[in-house]
Amino acid sequence: MNMEDKSQRLPAHPLAAVPGLDPQALAAFKGRWIETVEQVLSLSATTEGREGLRRLLGCDQEQLEELLAQLSAAVGPETARVLRQPQAGGECGLLLTDEHKKKHGLS
Repeated sequence: MNMEDKSQRLPAHPLAAVPGLDPQALAAFKGRWIETVEQVLSLSATTEGREGLRRLLGCDQEQLEELLAQLSAAVGPETARVLRQPQAGGECGLLLTDEHKKKHGLS
């Protein structure tokens, strides 16, 4: 998918719409401006991201994996798999287009 073509983007899944999501978890996410399932799954793509989620939620690894499974079900297995893959980023964690990566020898 071309990151510049917004018409190809899928609609986000609000965390508030996930049935059975713990209200304390929802409040913790909201306090960090994390509002969508996609944001949480993307954060879980790295060890550091999963550790940050565990600290934010005050949960252990098993509880985090249960939450991530619940959120993955909300977006479907293929989307969840893609979101949970680490992505090459630029400064400030920005995702780079394929053109930018090629131009700067990052591909």
